[in-house]
Amino acid sequence: MSKNHNHRQRKKLHLGEYKELGFTFAVEFHEELDTAAHAALLEAFISEVIEARKLMCGGSFSWGFVCRDTRCDASDEDRIAVRDWLAARAEIKSAEVSELVDAWQ
Repeated sequence: MSKNHNHRQRKKLHLGEYKELGFTFAVEFHEELDTAAHAALLEAFISEVIEARKLMCGGSFSWGFVCRDTRCDASDEDRIAVRDWLAARAEIKSAEVSELVDAWQ
């Protein structure tokens, strides 16, 4: 944006110091999971990675977006933790994690 924004506008538009970063992930499974196995994997992902690192996740388990649950940026360490956790699971054939992107665009 070419126009200068004041403090209130930057906050409302999530610009400058109010910009928040997050990342996407995509997962491919070896085979389709039954409901119980899918629920157990999702619960483990949320408790062991997302909540443990104070993150938020939206989407589905095949594709989602991760950001901080507070007004700050997700970090490269968060990206690596999610990628490594997903890659270590036997049920998952492949997992991709994007670079950090603006969570509001």
